[in-house]
This record gives sequence, C-alpha cells and structure tokens, in this order.
Amino acid sequence: MATGTEAPDGDAPPVGQAAQSTCYDALTDPGWSGPRGSRRPVLVVHGPQGSGKSHFLRHKARELEDYGVPYAHLDLASARYHSSVPDVFAAIASPEERGLARALKYYGRLRFPRLWTALVTIRLDIDPEEAPAEGALQTGTDGAHARIAELVNEVWPTGLGGLGRVLGGAGDLIPPAELIGVEPLPVDIAKWVAAVSGMGAHALERVFEWMRGQGHGAQPREQVTDSLYHLWCQARDPDAVDPVSRVSNREKVARFLADALFADLRNAARKITRQPTPVVLLDNADQGVGPVLLRSLAEVPVPYGRPSLLGGAGFPEPLTVVATSAGTVDGLPLESFYGDSARNMLFSPLSPLNPGNVEELVSRVRARSGGGGHVSQEIADILLEFTGGHPGTTAQLAGAWVAVGGEGLHEALSHRPVDPATRMRSASTVEEHMLTTALGTAPDQLDHRLREALVTCSAARSVDAALWLNRAGDLTERVEEERLLAHPLWDPRNPEATTVLRRLLFRSLARRPTGSPGAWDAVHRRLADYYQSGEAGTGDSVEFEIYHRLCAGQLERVAWHLQGWLVSPDVDGREWVRRLRAVTSAPRRTRPSYPLLDSWAHTWRGAVPEGRTEDSEETETVAKLVTARQILADPDFFSSGALHSACHMALNHLAERVPTGANHLYDEAIWHLQMAARFGTAV
Repeated sequence: MATGTEAPDGDAPPVGQAAQSTCYDALTDPGWSGPRGSRRPVLVVHGPQGSGKSHFLRHKARELEDYGVPYAHLDLASARYHSSVPDVFAAIASPEERGLARALKYYGRLRFPRLWTALVTIRLDIDPEEAPAEGALQTGTDGAHARIAELVNEVWPTGLGGLGRVLGGAGDLIPPAELIGVEPLPVDIAKWVAAVSGMGAHALERVFEWMRGQGHGAQPREQVTDSLYHLWCQARDPDAVDPVSRVSNREKVARFLADALFADLRNAARKITRQPTPVVLLDNADQGVGPVLLRSLAEVPVPYGRPSLLGGAGFPEPLTVVATSAGTVDGLPLESFYGDSARNMLFSPLSPLNPGNVEELVSRVRARSGGGGHVSQEIADILLEFTGGHPGTTAQLAGAWVAVGGEGLHEALSHRPVDPATRMRSASTVEEHMLTTALGTAPDQLDHRLREALVTCSAARSVDAALWLNRAGDLTERVEEERLLAHPLWDPRNPEATTVLRRLLFRSLARRPTGSPGAWDAVHRRLADYYQSGEAGTGDSVEFEIYHRLCAGQLERVAWHLQGWLVSPDVDGREWVRRLRAVTSAPRRTRPSYPLLDSWAHTWRGAVPEGRTEDSEETETVAKLVTARQILADPDFFSSGALHSACHMALNHLAERVPTGANHLYDEAIWHLQMAARFGTAV
C-alpha cells in the first residue's frame, strides 16, 4: 500500500499538488532558463496545517532517493535549528544520510570547501581576551584576530601551485566530525589547520581567493583574515543588530554561508549541469531560523561571469531550494514579510484535498491493484470526513479501503498493509501508520508526557478546553502549552472541526484502561463538569456539556436536556435540530455489537425512567432518537435502514411538541425515511 498520494507509476504528481510538482520539475531541470540576470528562485510551498506541505517534501525526498540525486532534507521546526544558522548549513552540506555531500553514483561527491572552511572557523575555540603569542603577526586588534591571522599565515599559499608542493594533492574534502555530529563541538587550533590544509592546494587557493572578496583589508592575506574574523565574531553574538544597517549578526552569518554554498557549487563537476540539480528541502521554514535562511538563500548575488578554467557550472548554479511555510510569518503574508527578497521566490499555495481529489486518489489506488470502476461520492465523503483532506493520511486510508474491499472504515484502519518490497505484512496497522504521518514522527519518538497529553486533550472540542485539561494536571501530566499547540488537534480556520490527528488520538484515548486517571469516561465527565461549572464562558456551554455527557454514556441526562429544549419557547424547531445534530455527533468509546437493533435497544432502555407517564414516554422517544443517531454517526453503520426508520418515527412523534418550527423536525424525519428506503431493512 502506498504511504503517499503518488500515482501507480510513481512519476505523476501527488493528487492535489500538480501545480507545485510542475514548478518543481521546471526548477530542477538542468536546462532551466529564467530571466537573464536572475537565478533559480526559491520555491515556497505554503498553506494551512494539514494541506500536505510536509507530505510534498517527503514525496520529493523519496523520488530523489530513488533517482540518486543529491538532496538535503531538514525540518526547521527541530530544536537543533531553532536559533543556529551554522547548524543548518552544516546539515545541508553534510555527507551524512540527508546531506548534499553524500557520494552518489552519477554525481560523485559534491564538495564545499568554502562553506566548510567558514563553518570550521565559526566553531574555533579562541579566547578573544587572550594576548597574541610572542612573535605573532601584530594586527592592532584583539587576540582572536591575531590568532586567526596566525592560522591564515600558517596555511597561506606561497604562489600558484606553491601550496601543492607543501600539502600535496587535493584531499577528500570531508568535513571534520565537529561539523556533522548531532551536538556542535568546538574546534581547536590544530583541527582547524588540519581541516583547512587537508583540502589540498587547488581547493584552498580557490577558497582564499573567494574569501578575499569578502574581507576589508588592504592586502590579500589581511582580507582573508578580516573575512574569517568578522564571521567568527558575528557567530558568537548572533542576536546583536548592526545599528546602521539594522541587520542582525545571525542574518549576516546566514548571508555569508549562503554565498559560500553557492560559490562552492560553481565549481561542481561539469557533468552535474547535464543532470537534475541537487535539491535542498526545508520543511517548516516559517519556524526557527527558517525566515532568515530563506532570505539569505534568495539574496545570494547572481554570478555573471563565465565558468573558470578550474571547472564550474557557471550561471545558474545547479541547486534548487524548496521550502514549506505557513501562509504568514509574524502575522504578515509571505510576500509582505520577505519584501525585496520575494522577487527571488515563487510562492505556491496548497489546499487540503477536496472530494474530487479523493475520488481521483481512490481510482489511482484501484488501478494500482488492477481494479477500476466508478468511485461513489459517498465513499469519497467518508474518507474526506475522517481525514479532513490531509493528503498523506487520506492516501493511506484510501489504499486500505481498497485493500479491504470497502468493508468499512474500521476494517480499513485495522488493516496491516503488505510491504511491496519484502512481501511481508506490516507489524503496524494503517491507523498506526496514519498517526505517524499526522504527527510527523512515530508516536514512540515523542516525549512521553507530550504524547499522553495530546491523547487526553484530543477529547476537548476547543483549544481553551484542552488547555484547561492540561492545566488541571490530574488527568494528564502537564506539558508546556506551546508544545501542545504545535500539533494540529484543532483547525485554526474552524476551531471546532476535527482534524485527522485528533480523530486518531481520540481512538487512542478510547483504548486506555477503564479506571485509569485519564480513561475515556473520566476525561469526558471532567469536560462536561467544566462546561456545567460556567468556567468555559461560552454561550454553547450546555450543548458542549451534553455532548461530553453522551460520550461518557450518560444518556439519561442527555435525553433530559433535549427534552427540555423541545418545549422551550426560546428554542424553535430549526435550533433544536441543529443542537440534536451537534450533540449526536459525539463518538462512542466502543463499537456497538451486532445485531445493531439489539445494541440500540439495550442502550436506550437503560436511560428510560420506570413508569409509563407521558414524560417517560417522551424520554423514551428522545433516548431512542439519540442512541440511533449516535450509532449512525459511525460511517460503518450509516447504512442501517432499520435505525434510520427508528429516527424517522421518533422525529415525527417529537415534532408535535415543538412550539414553533415543527417543519424542521419533519424535514429531518423525511431525510431519515429516504435513507431507510435507500438501505432497506439492513441493520
């Protein structure tokens, strides 16, 4: 089963992302030709949470891996990249798993001597207050400047090819371990000399020639020293802001490193210019140092010169940068936030999948398995309702739906897909795979406190209620609110809408043992009490309260409220039907057993008071209606004609008690009658 929305042949763009794929393909094409005097723009794929931005990058990463094209794939939401620009560039140019410098069959090893020299310098372990050594080059500045001047002097070429006689041929240009480890480490003087010297004569001559253009001294050697010294100082105090230019040191460092990255690519082997470009994939570029990084990559000066005799790709450099972002940064639209840099960017919006996309997706999966035929709107609606149009999870659910022959949503979620490579059935269910996709990481990789808090808070219908649960601290261990809110349990465009992550975590909540502090019933009763107490401060408090009462199985209290609203002069028929729909959308903890009519009768009878008074008969009718609709809210049981028939009779009976607007109850009853006729007597 596919884990993304790729087509059966693997070449067609993901469903709903054709425009982004077309733009991406054009940029990675070695024959790309944009306006003269410009470089390949940075492609920024943006959209709301759940629209498939991360999925788009994961799909491209898999594609690049399959084709053997160098790429770097980073998530800038990671704590490692929150404030460290050098760490981002070290990861981009790393020879490790997700870096550009991996040795690949058709590209060899991309080398970044300018960038690595800069990164090693940034991590130099030098005390700026240290006095220059006796006999050292006197620069008239601090000890750090003097020490860097010593280092430059120690490896400085004595003439064209002179360094080659001293240091030998070009080395492997592998960066020292301090640059590519998980934790950044300081670099001592000896390691700096070894790392820089190990680049070999020709590489170091090019590095120093480029560094001269970044410095401010009068002589070449002083220019290189100035360049490295200023870079080292800026990296030590990244938050400082130049009072004249209003540019922070962090942004200055980013510009320097971006320039170095592109300058290194100009010396890439000529054969690379005849193949798809290497690609940098930056997820969540609206977070951490992402905005600074994108701006620096977009503003690298365009090289107008021809390729040098030493080799090189010339204009444009063989690199495509693709980033994902929310639609705004610091509350501003992307074009406004990036200002002048936006002219070197392409902004491509994504939206969640729509019903037509889902129909296409199911058709593709059927074609992949050798099937075909029309996909009904009802199936598309069921899948879309569960996932909210989230591309990655919708693709997984569609594949499972086809794999189980359309038996039902529960069967699809419980399906264990077969790995096409090993032919082995997965140890994890589709539901578990979907949860990993929705979270962006495997659940067991999350901090335990955060994972359990997310499961508990998924029961809440709003952000405020979830934060209240988290603060209470007795049903779940409290976590930092920003960490909780970083996960999309609630759609910011519609806070009461249920996202696919919330639905999946909701199912995890249902599996918690009865009697545990954060069990299903305990959480829903606590939320019901929260709304009953008035702490919520919302006009829908009573409606939300009985929603949670129904989740907790307190059917009698739910029936009592709906019965009271039925005869209230402040609630007409239209409003009563709206509240009925909202309340009965409450999910059950466990699936009703078959036959459904027996499960339905067993549930509502427990809520009916003893005695045959008029009120008890009406309570019975309401209980029958609520129980039937709650079962029908499960997509697997929507086709029960018998339960639709029960709802039809109950609504017709209750319509006689509504003071005004009885026609709305009759309309609802007619709809149920139509469903009963459609599905017959099926239970």
